[in-house]
Amino acid sequence: RTNVYNDCFCISHDGHCGTINGLRLGRLPPPQNVDWPEINAALGSAALLLATVASKLDVEFRGLRIKPMGSTSRIEKVDYAGSASQSSSTATVTPNATAARSSKNGPPNQSTSGKQQQQQQQPKTSTTLDLFSSGDLPLGANKLLHRRLNDGLVALLECIRQLGVHVESTSAEHQQQTRSPLKPRAPSPTSARRRDEGGRRREETSRRKEEAGILKSPYEIDKDEINGVSIRLGQSNDEQWTRACKYALTCCKFLLAHASNVGGGRGVD
Repeated sequence: RTNVYNDCFCISHDGHCGTINGLRLGRLPPPQNVDWPEINAALGSAALLLATVASKLDVEFRGLRIKPMGSTSRIEKVDYAGSASQSSSTATVTPNATAARSSKNGPPNQSTSGKQQQQQQQPKTSTTLDLFSSGDLPLGANKLLHRRLNDGLVALLECIRQLGVHVESTSAEHQQQTRSPLKPRAPSPTSARRRDEGGRRREETSRRKEEAGILKSPYEIDKDEINGVSIRLGQSNDEQWTRACKYALTCCKFLLAHASNVGGGRGVD
């Protein structure tokens, strides 16, 4: 049985550098330099992967639109009217979930609903973020010189985060329907003394997810950082930036695997 998704998006690694479809994403020390055309093509493949997964899972990104265009891919950042009052932590919007909430709460007020829908549909501002570089600037240049690309990389991370949140939430809902909730396990006195309250809470949550079979993204994403490493060029050294790119591709592989399994996946015998 052949999986179409894995054939279209092959994510692996070449030493310390993550690869997608054989294209390296990162920066290696001389003489194994990675040129801009290869980096741009790898980012374009990652953008296409995320757009494909979002389409498969019927997910709409909040405030972002991926435009996969090969080596010149972009992400459009859209700020809707009235979006300032909405929580930035909202991960994704699915039409099915929206319809279910509407039917549960009853028919909404037509005038209020119409105004809100009109505000959400009319873009207030739109900014195009690049997922490529012309190659005029060296990779080790100051982060201000890579501002356009850095903004695009941060937006790419946000798309990965939103998809990860969606996968975790749908997985949790499925587990709640099929299993009874787990009883919390009290931490040992030794670990309680060594870890602060926040660390124990995160550890307990992670353990509960693993025991309940809830899917969890391999790495946590917080703004421009993934697993504590910045994705911005110039903010971290070459080794750290390469590691951040590899973490991002690992999360993409996790999302791709989930999309392949939804509805039995798209396979060819």
